[in-house]
Amino acid sequence: MVGRLAETSVLDEALRMAAEDGPVAVVIAGDAGIGKSRLAAEVCGQATAEGWQVLSAGCVDLAEGSVPYLPLVDALRSLGATELPAVLDHWRRGETEQAATQLSPDTARGRVYAAYLDLLRIRSDDAPLALVVEDVHWADRATRDLLSYLIRGLGTPQFQARVVVLLTYRSDEVTRTSPVRGWLSELLRLPRVSRLDLGPLDQAAVMAQLDSLGSFDRRQAREIYRRSDGNPFYVEELAAIWSEGELRVPEAVRNLADVRVSQLEPRARDLVRLLAAVGRPATFELLRLLSQDSAEELHAALHSVVDTAILTVDRETSTYWFRHALLAEAVLDQFLPGERAAVHGIIAGVLAQQPALSTGPGELGYHQASAGDLHAALVSYVAAAEEAERVYAFGQAGEYLQRVLELWARVPHAAVATGRSRGDVLVGVAQNLGRAGDFDRAVAYATAALAEPEIAGDPERGAELWQRIARYQLQDDNGLPAFAAYEAAAKLLDSAPPARGRSRLAADHALALALWDRNDEAVTQAERAVCLAADEGDLAARGLALNASGVARTSVGRIEDGERDLREALDLARAHGSIEDIARATMNLGYTLLSSGRDEEALALIETAIADNEALGFDLRRGALNRINASEALFALGRWDEAIAQAEAVRNRIEFRFAGRRASITRARVATARGEDDLAASLLSWVEPDGQGQGQPHIGADWRLVVAESAAWAGRYDEGRAAIAAGLEL
Repeated sequence: MVGRLAETSVLDEALRMAAEDGPVAVVIAGDAGIGKSRLAAEVCGQATAEGWQVLSAGCVDLAEGSVPYLPLVDALRSLGATELPAVLDHWRRGETEQAATQLSPDTARGRVYAAYLDLLRIRSDDAPLALVVEDVHWADRATRDLLSYLIRGLGTPQFQARVVVLLTYRSDEVTRTSPVRGWLSELLRLPRVSRLDLGPLDQAAVMAQLDSLGSFDRRQAREIYRRSDGNPFYVEELAAIWSEGELRVPEAVRNLADVRVSQLEPRARDLVRLLAAVGRPATFELLRLLSQDSAEELHAALHSVVDTAILTVDRETSTYWFRHALLAEAVLDQFLPGERAAVHGIIAGVLAQQPALSTGPGELGYHQASAGDLHAALVSYVAAAEEAERVYAFGQAGEYLQRVLELWARVPHAAVATGRSRGDVLVGVAQNLGRAGDFDRAVAYATAALAEPEIAGDPERGAELWQRIARYQLQDDNGLPAFAAYEAAAKLLDSAPPARGRSRLAADHALALALWDRNDEAVTQAERAVCLAADEGDLAARGLALNASGVARTSVGRIEDGERDLREALDLARAHGSIEDIARATMNLGYTLLSSGRDEEALALIETAIADNEALGFDLRRGALNRINASEALFALGRWDEAIAQAEAVRNRIEFRFAGRRASITRARVATARGEDDLAASLLSWVEPDGQGQGQPHIGADWRLVVAESAAWAGRYDEGRAAIAAGLEL
């Protein structure tokens, strides 16, 4: 490649590291047209020649019609059904696997994520593998979440793999308010993730590029360099216009597309404008239906635009698209407002008649809304949300339902059209945002739903919603608002006898109180839950209540009582509960055994739970807590290297929050025991218990215990005493 020797060397080194030392990720940043895609293609082409496997795809700017996980599904297109685990094959086809119907949506999503991660690891056993995702500035929320999971997961000890992940994005597209900006910042803080910035070519490199494009004298070459600012795409476009006899080179680079497109025949020009409005690569059949040309006329127009290098053909997918996204954007800029709406109406009509040619109801809804058909768009966005939920793209589903709310007041009889009330939609937004980890907004939408008439007049439904609000607050580490929400839920249920669900609510409340070290309250609430479960005759609820009781009693030192409750809870979960009830009871029993000093017994149970969880894809919050319990048991048994491995598997996964803080504390204990004072101090500074410890005192207490141990080993006894005194006050 012209002028990219240094950048190519950086990526070659990343490939070497991945092949020899384990996974790495490189984020390639640069302005539009600077050569990111070409650089990635060049390096991956060389890697393929050397025996690497390459899975690649790109994000597409589909505006409001974005398709969940599109690039990561597309990256699997070269793999047959027999090469994929069943869970991934169903997922990429937008189907729900039968086994997933027994799991919560969160757990079902975890199975998909874990299966994708395991696929990369297993395939890299045969040959090193590169996963390339281009244009992540357009990545949808679901794609960003799965990429984060894969990059973090590949770096953990149990998933060491010969994998390199290459991401490209336009740095000029990622604004200060863009969600992609924060996501990229989080990725770049992870170990073995680096950023490679592509700048403009210097004058000598532009001269070399022009030598490959035609004959230009020195004056022309200098002028092209000046006007292109060293951007390789602009160099090519300016050179093409100059070669075609255009004596006046446009002042604004955006006008390059105006010049190129204006030189086309009318039929070809209309085709280019239609494709730009579609917003993604299109098949011949879709273009034929949109243009209403005969096959012969369309072939002639396509030859014209391909020969002039405005469009290219993807032979693998048999689709046509712009040679560079900048050309598509420039063509879109030429539309007048009314003109664009008419074109979107044509596209919406074809996609509605031929759904197989669409990427899904989200795309259809976008074109319908852009054309002004709000009633149809409302229905399509509801369908898009349902489709996103089926593939566990919860953030995307929430966004589609928010568009439903935006259109609600503008569409007469919206409830009839959608088959749901406005309250139902608000609850759906909250539920999906909560599953996506957007807890603040989930609380806001759930709170708004409480005011809707059909919910305000239904105590059981209102109580269920308050319970969800409590869970969102807990997951966002907000203890006091969570307990207030639990109390509001209980008050509503008490107002409407003989409402069921009191025992499950009380058990949930008791577990939350125990987590926040409000132990006496937790015991009282747990005992109430057991009594309510007996009244309701619900054995599964009794199991949940005993689970809560076991945790609460363990927390106040009643270890034998806690163990007895948890063993019965585990038996009831196996007989009457769900897979998740079994996993919860097993995890809590392991913690109880650990609290009683039975480290070997605890470790055996916990390791079995970890294996079971991984087999089911529970590699999210519960899997993290099991690994922390295993790490603490291993530390107590003197198996420090293994303790570190388990803690590190969790510590760098920032989505684990509470578990991540516990992991850092455990890792700091090992560092302190080994005399690695600087490392221990760094780990403890990351936890920052002050403020956090107000909600979860044991985090602050454990932190201060390690501080005291470190100070004692260093002879700083006054500091150690102060830490112990502060911990005892929590």
